[in-house]
Formats: sequence, C-alpha cells, structure tokens
Amino acid sequence: MARFFIIAGIAWYLKPLVGTLSDYFPIFGTRRYSYILGGSAALALLWIALGLGPRTPGLMLGATLLLTTVLAICHATVSALVVEGGRMFAATGRLSTVRRVAEHVAAVAAGPVGGLLAMYSFGVTGVACGALALCLVAVVMLFPPAEDLAPPRKSWAELRKGLGVLLAARPMWCSSTLFFLLSFSPGFQTPLFYYQTNMLGFSPRFIGTLTLLGSAMSIAGSVPYPWLSRRAGLRPLMIVSIVLDALIHAMYAFYESPATAVVISSAAGLIRGFVWMPILDLLARAVPRGHEAVGSALEWTPANVAVAISDLAGSWLYQSFGLSFRSLAWLNGGSTLLILLVMPLLPESLMAIREGNAGAQSSAGRREPLEPATAP
Repeated sequence: MARFFIIAGIAWYLKPLVGTLSDYFPIFGTRRYSYILGGSAALALLWIALGLGPRTPGLMLGATLLLTTVLAICHATVSALVVEGGRMFAATGRLSTVRRVAEHVAAVAAGPVGGLLAMYSFGVTGVACGALALCLVAVVMLFPPAEDLAPPRKSWAELRKGLGVLLAARPMWCSSTLFFLLSFSPGFQTPLFYYQTNMLGFSPRFIGTLTLLGSAMSIAGSVPYPWLSRRAGLRPLMIVSIVLDALIHAMYAFYESPATAVVISSAAGLIRGFVWMPILDLLARAVPRGHEAVGSALEWTPANVAVAISDLAGSWLYQSFGLSFRSLAWLNGGSTLLILLVMPLLPESLMAIREGNAGAQSSAGRREPLEPATAP
C-alpha cells in the first residue's frame, strides 16, 4: 500500500515541471484557462474510469498516477492564479486566506462523506468524485480566470530565460528555505497515530472526530488574518506564528487522555489555522512576476519532501531510538523555535509590506528587482 501511493504521488514531488507547462507553454493562447478547464475535464474522466474500471493493481496504479498528475497541474495553475490575483489587487493575504479556508471546509466535509462512500461500491466513489470534477468544469466556464492572451513566442527560449530569472530570485529561495525548515522539524504524524491507538486506546472513530474538530477550528484561526495583515507588517506576524507553532508542538507533551486530546486538537487547529497564513502570504509575495506556476511549485516541493522526511525521522526516533512521545513533542517545539534564527535573512522588501498597500509593493519590487524590466 505504501509503495502504491509513493508511486502514485510522484507528480506532487515534480510540481516545478508541472508548473513549467502552465507558465511557458500556452494552450490555445492561454496559460491558465486551458489548463484548468482541460485538467478538470480530465479529472472527471479519470475518476469515473478509476471507479468503474477493472480492479487489477497495475491498471488502478496507472489510473491513480494519471489522476494525481492532472491534480498537480490543476493545483499549480490555481496557485498561479492566487499569486496573480494577489498582485493585481494587493491582496495576497486575503486571497491566501480564502484559499486556506476553502481547504479546511473541504477537509471537514471530506471526512464524513468519505466514510459514507466507503460503505458502498468503489464505483459510487468514482462517479461521485467525477461529478465534483464536472462541477469544477462548470465553474471555470462560468467564471473564466481573467488573463491576457499569451503572445506567440518561442517557448523553449522563454523557458531558458525564465530559469535564469528563477535562479536569481533570492526572495523566493529565502521564503522556500524558511518553509522547508518549518516543515522539517522531526514530525510526529505517524507516531501520534500509534500513540493514540496503542497507548491511549482511542478508537478510529474518535481519532476521526479529533481530525474533524481540528479542521473546523482551523477555519476560525484563518479568518482574522486579512484584518491583521492590514494593521501589521509581515515580519511580526511571521515571528508570532513561529512562536505559536512551537507552543502547539510542545502542548502535545500533555496529550494523555480523551479530554486533553479534545482540548489540544482544538487549540492546535485554531493556532495552525493562523500559523499558515503569514507563510502563505510570504510565499505568494516572493514569486517572480510571470513565473507564478513554476515559482509556487518550487516553493512548495521542498516543503512536501520535508514533511515526508520529518515524519520518517520522527517515526525512527519514536520506534527505533526509543524516544517517548512526550520527548518527541518537546523536541518538535524546540526545533521550531530555532527557525527564528533564519528570519533576518528574509528581504525587508517583502516583510514590511502591509496588505492592500499596492504602492508599497511596487516600491519594494524596485528596491530588489528580480527581472530586468519588471518588479517581482
């Protein structure tokens, strides 16, 4: 099962290549509309094929691999739209909040609905997911993303030029490094599951309830960010978010009963709902103009790899090294605080901007240009 999903999820670790398609290779003259429309239509067909097709491991693996590849294309394209819209309206924080809240709402709904669908034939799941993808097709057709038609150009020449711009994009790499380190602290996702089941005796149903509760509280934690981002610079918001993230990791040292599990899961959801917002805002600001899809993918891919490595490291410390779950929680909290040492490396041109201040964004871009003719 683990090997199946490692192979099926390869596209998520190759998102920069996927983002390159949307940025540098327009289809029918558009860099966003054609990809999101074609991708959502392909999602519908692949879900239906996966649900109704043969159940052989090879065919299911192939269909799932294609499915995750198309999902990665859609995800990279939507990320680019968030960055472009954020720049257009000087609203990277607000759009990042909308995106994050939508993800949490989907997570709250997906758990119970997934459990319900698991009671029926897998074909029902495939058709249901295909219908959701068709809804995405309808939304894209009714509300097409605003973009200028891409001019004719030599895509490979533009790609070579763009790679040079991306390599020189110091703000993007600094932001990506911070995101990587924040995701790299020895994780306890897998140790937490076995600690819940083997040590505390929690049932799968109760664990699912804790997950739903955390997702619901994350919505509440995300909502205040647009208001805060208009009244404070990004640097103090980042510092507060890192300290809060370290605090919530340390709180798991007191995770000892159903009651404490409910309290800590709720508090973790609430705090992490806020913690993610300055980071997403920073990542959206740091992408070079004209390279939104591949730039966003380059920022996210190292963090995705870091999450996998950190969970493996935490599992090894918990199982093979004999580290207690409480000690693992303290280790996570302490290692997260060390990330504050990286904060001075982040460019002031990104950190000092307040939400809605388009003029400050432009002047910040002139202070630290990433491209010869355009501001970042």
